[in-house]
Amino acid sequence: MVFGFIKRSGGHIKVYSEPDIGTTFRLYLPLSQNEVQHTEAKQIDSADLRGGKETILVVDDEQALLELVEELLRELGYKVLAASNGQQALQQLEKESGIDLLFSDVVMPGGINGYELAEQAVTKYPDLKVLLTSGYTEMAVARNGQARFDAHLISKPYTQAGLAQQIRECLSEVKQ
Repeated sequence: MVFGFIKRSGGHIKVYSEPDIGTTFRLYLPLSQNEVQHTEAKQIDSADLRGGKETILVVDDEQALLELVEELLRELGYKVLAASNGQQALQQLEKESGIDLLFSDVVMPGGINGYELAEQAVTKYPDLKVLLTSGYTEMAVARNGQARFDAHLISKPYTQAGLAQQIRECLSEVKQ
């Protein structure tokens, strides 16, 4: 996520590491020419977030992030299933009927990235909605036909409010 943010911002990272001493990461961001505008952070009450009762399958290889997303979505009222890679996700889809949305990281180890998972899932389950997420999508390029999933792609890091909005939009969209 940090690498993706730095690249999108036009910056770079330098890493210095020595065994038994430690590692230093230096983040370089371009100087902004814009005047700083101070705005008050808008507090979002979780009661204002629009959730639902649908079932969402969350797929991410980072266990801590997977658990966090599960918790955020459960707070919104969703039933949540989890998988830590594409193969587990396909098994969950096979075993559990009634999954409404697949929410998957794009970049994952194990031979199946998020685009490939989405493609296989909607081929077998055409009514399944898909929302993808990534801190940097350059590592997983969409192949022919997979770019259609870019319409529902949320960048990491995201907020609970942003995630809630994207999920509602995706679930509410009528397939044509």
